[in-house]
Amino acid sequence: MNDELKSVLESVVKQALQPIHDEVRAMRKDVELIKTQVDENTKMVQAVRDNQLEQRSQHDAMTHEIAQLSGIIEARFNKVDRAFRLLEADIDTMYEKTNIHEREIRRIKHSQ
Repeated sequence: MNDELKSVLESVVKQALQPIHDEVRAMRKDVELIKTQVDENTKMVQAVRDNQLEQRSQHDAMTHEIAQLSGIIEARFNKVDRAFRLLEADIDTMYEKTNIHEREIRRIKHSQ
């Protein structure tokens, strides 16, 4: 009877543990699916990070290029501004000389 009792107990324990075994198997499948999804997510995050680093590098290069262009444009603007100021001074001088000449012409006409 001892063997029979042992056999019955084993059978009862197996039946009692069967739902637990089924649940553990289902959980293992879920864990595998979660691992797969985590791996995919990790790869996507790494790709996004790599893309972000590349974008940052391009942004830095563009910022540097813009700073260089800004310096070139400022230098050219300063040259053009100086040329306009010189031209304006020349025009002012021409107006003064024209006024002097007109006065001399009037004076000469009146003196004749």
